Amino acid sequence: MPQGEPVVVHSRTHRAFAIVIWALLAAIGVALWVSGAEAPQARAAIPTVVAAAIVAWAVLWPPYVAVDADGVTVRNVLSTRRVPFDALVDVSTRWSVTLRTPRGAVPVFVAPQPSRISAWGAERRVRREGSPDERARLERVVHVGDVPGTESGDVAALVRDRWQRALDEGRVAVGDADDVAVSRTWHVATIAVATLAVVAAPVAAWLIAGA
Repeated sequence: MPQGEPVVVHSRTHRAFAIVIWALLAAIGVALWVSGAEAPQARAAIPTVVAAAIVAWAVLWPPYVAVDADGVTVRNVLSTRRVPFDALVDVSTRWSVTLRTPRGAVPVFVAPQPSRISAWGAERRVRREGSPDERARLERVVHVGDVPGTESGDVAALVRDRWQRALDEGRVAVGDADDVAVSRTWHVATIAVATLAVVAAPVAAWLIAGA
């Protein structure tokens, strides 16, 4: 992969969870629709099921982290933050991967700290099947969130590697982090759609119940 090519990471756990939620909600929706033939009031719950599916999409599907030659783009649920390497002062893995800058911390929603059981399983896989680089990383683990093979550990390693490369190549102005802006873009459309779904669900349920 070319050194400057962006690497985009979505949460495998979040997306798998979203698919499970949608499957359950779809089953519930079908059951409500079928039972509505004998009990019409049952169909009044369908708008709530649809609203739950929309909220699950808004929270679990779009977020990502993208790392390129110049910095990190973090798309969380409500907003997207752009953290240039010039603004970065630390990469923490406590609770979740968090990019620390003089202007505040930027948590990475798609890279939460794993449970100790998940980290233990990942550690065993690395010791058994991991690459030399992963095994070397495992020996340097300080927090459970740094374990290779976990979402937080892999994202943290990716950010640190690209950051260090930028430092080595002289593309980061050391000592100027205080003067570098970290931009934020709010997800107005996503927030509006999810809010509308939640607000409209009881209204639609009332209309269906009264039909």
